[in-house]
Amino acid sequence: MTAQPERPHLFTIQEYVQLGETEERTELVEGRLIVAPRPKRRHNRVSYLLAAQLENQLPSGLETVQDVDVDLELAPAGKPGFSRCPDLLVATEAAGERVDADRLRRLSLHGQRDQTGRVCESRHSALLDR
Repeated sequence: MTAQPERPHLFTIQEYVQLGETEERTELVEGRLIVAPRPKRRHNRVSYLLAAQLENQLPSGLETVQDVDVDLELAPAGKPGFSRCPDLLVATEAAGERVDADRLRRLSLHGQRDQTGRVCESRHSALLDR
């Protein structure tokens, strides 16, 4: 009898959240944990400068948010999920307040799609975002 290879566990959003803070920068793609490399100094500097420029030009009610997990709500509850950690995004202030209230710094759109959008990405994430 040939042994079947074990299939990797596919995480739901709820299971991903239960992992809590990790030392690595992780994202969830189709239920699979993806460890993303930490950005380098220049990347962080560009992200910071872009956020500063955007912040001064955004209409009232919008703000820049950095380094949060975003539940993309692409899968139903209990199914393998999608959670990304964009370098920078623009969101409503209400979405930012939800992030502040979440101890894991996780933004869930809660079906509102409140003008949240990805602004900045790395070469690593560009491959996953296609």
